[in-house]
Amino acid sequence: MRILIVATVAVLLLFSQPLPSKADEIPPPELIQVLPGYYHAYEYLGRIYVISSDQARHYFLDYGELPEADIKYQAGPRGEAIVFEASRENPDLSQHLKEIFFQTPYRLYTNGKSIWLYSYKGRTFVLGSAESNVAFLKHKHLPYTKTVVGGGAMDETLIYEINRSKPDQLEYLEMKYRMTPKRIDGNGKDYWVYRMNGRIFVVGTLMVRDYFEAVHELPFTQTLISAGPKGETVVLEEVKKDKTVAGRLKAAFF
Repeated sequence: MRILIVATVAVLLLFSQPLPSKADEIPPPELIQVLPGYYHAYEYLGRIYVISSDQARHYFLDYGELPEADIKYQAGPRGEAIVFEASRENPDLSQHLKEIFFQTPYRLYTNGKSIWLYSYKGRTFVLGSAESNVAFLKHKHLPYTKTVVGGGAMDETLIYEINRSKPDQLEYLEMKYRMTPKRIDGNGKDYWVYRMNGRIFVVGTLMVRDYFEAVHELPFTQTLISAGPKGETVVLEEVKKDKTVAGRLKAAFF
């Protein structure tokens, strides 16, 4: 009962606030990964930025771009562009960053407690403990796994961790993965597309995006049955005070 009350209060507080302006809708760069001594990786406006030097990183955080860059299109785990720091003074920098980045598991999602998702060499790895998370980042390998070909949000292969001392963990991870929003598209500015539990969710405001990633539901929606590319149900965010949002999301998605 306490959980229900807290969730209800959170929704009321969220939607009692005035709608954000368009400028407020642009999220700041989100730090996803730090590889000490090598790079910081950020997600920003539908792209991944891989930055080595402190000078370039501070410039990026101030201006939202890099002074010198090498862009690799459609190379990210969701098909997004990856922007690597470049330098005329160090011509090998961007190539060096590419080699390290593509040899390092890239974090897609974690709740910090019971599930960690990584993209690595075109596959998604699903881990279920902090200990496994540390070991995987170090060795890039899981000793016991279950493989599901084409089972991922982008039709990639899924690799589930199997913990032989916890026989129920695999079933839990499969359920947890199914019920976790997996971002698959969007411009990272005013719409985001997710797959979850066999349906597609299209979100168009930053405030609700953060809420959806935390709570895994949308307060107000418009549902389109069998409208997805594989016949999935498509769920669009609706904003009661702005009737144009659902139409804008429909146009962006379709």
